[in-house]
Amino acid sequence: MIVDRLVIHHTYDGHNAFDVSQNHNHGRLEGVTVAGGVAAFDAGPDCVRVPRSASLDRMRAVRTTVRFKVPKGLWALDPGYSGGPRRMNLIEGYLSFALVIDHDRALHGTILDRSGQWRGVRSAPGAVTFGQWHEATFLHDGFSACSLSLDGVTLATGFDVLGPVSAPRAPYGVAIGHWPDPDDRYSFIGEIDEVKVWMDRIEVLGDLVDDCCMDREKAGELFDDLRGESFDNPAFDPADYDHAANVMLDLGAKTAGAMASGSATDRQYAWDLGSRFQLAFATGNRDAFLRCLAEGVQLAGAKVPEAQLNADSAAVIAALQPTLLGPLARAVADGAGPDRQAGLLHRLGLDAWMEALCAGWAVPPKPHGKGEGDGKDGKDGGKDGGKDGGKDGVRGDRTGAGTTDRDPGDPPPSWGVDGEHVDGPLPFPPDDTTGGDKGTGTATHRSDTHDTGSE
Repeated sequence: MIVDRLVIHHTYDGHNAFDVSQNHNHGRLEGVTVAGGVAAFDAGPDCVRVPRSASLDRMRAVRTTVRFKVPKGLWALDPGYSGGPRRMNLIEGYLSFALVIDHDRALHGTILDRSGQWRGVRSAPGAVTFGQWHEATFLHDGFSACSLSLDGVTLATGFDVLGPVSAPRAPYGVAIGHWPDPDDRYSFIGEIDEVKVWMDRIEVLGDLVDDCCMDREKAGELFDDLRGESFDNPAFDPADYDHAANVMLDLGAKTAGAMASGSATDRQYAWDLGSRFQLAFATGNRDAFLRCLAEGVQLAGAKVPEAQLNADSAAVIAALQPTLLGPLARAVADGAGPDRQAGLLHRLGLDAWMEALCAGWAVPPKPHGKGEGDGKDGKDGGKDGGKDGGKDGVRGDRTGAGTTDRDPGDPPPSWGVDGEHVDGPLPFPPDDTTGGDKGTGTATHRSDTHDTGSE
């Protein structure tokens, strides 16, 4: 995922924790002194707390950066401190993500993965130098890859930390310099002068639609029909479509994470497959699109247990039921053949949507001689299917007269590895040319306490 939507940005200018990202994720000061662009933490209950908010609710991927300084000789400065060296939290989202300094001055970044375990990557001990300013960054791409860096240098990467990231939850939200819970066990000691948090954007899906060829007038008409001309169509509830989109994004991210998990080579293969899939969609190359789709199904079957795939499919179908896609999703789940699927697509008017959104190339022709309903005896919609099949069914037929300056049988130009055309799928998995993992590491922790497990 593209993790570039800035949702929290604290600079601690003035005397508060104002969010300059314009998302109103301001921090509540709990025992923290702010002056001269620096927030000072003195352990105990000291915390800058960002309450749970709507702008954080749909987090699936996360990138966070904290600029901080721990006093030199910290433990010697407080001889009365009986706990000795311990973990100190830089930032943690409740049951979501965490970036911390471990007791041995290692940097540690984790997420609460979808199995309920805190897992992530950790640097070597001694990475953090007390007495100097550092900038630490932790990133999880929402799928399965994460990385940890300090002052611009990557310290650790991992490719088997399954996402997506859970959004910070109530009642504790995001805590800076403290554990989200009231417990003071991981309180930070030192100064923090800047905190940033980014997340993924659902809007990035719009990049797949070509504005140059999209029929905005037709799309507007379709939206009006869906909502009802007076915007009071009782069968249309925007919340249903919003819910369905987020369920598909969440489960899609989880499946993609499993497909990309394992090693740098596995991630590169999955990333390449995703890139080729998007390229095929953007260029309207139906053959390449179907090849990538089949390759993705094969990869998912190899990486995800069948029971999990079935459960996720059921969740998607349930989410789609109240939407225009509901009947088609149910038919596919019930094993409907290509003619049945194509008939439903036309009868539901989904072909018009695809044409308006520049994806008409993916619309299969209407079934010839069969109805658009059940595709069995032509009774349901058989008249339209038989009468119009010869005329409208030409769509997608590449055997007729050429409409371009090339032979219709020639494959369109496309890009493959190193700029060379690739007709078939890449080897699975490809040869490992990445040199293997670099500084990988995982940690499994107690899910009941959401402890990042470095104690």
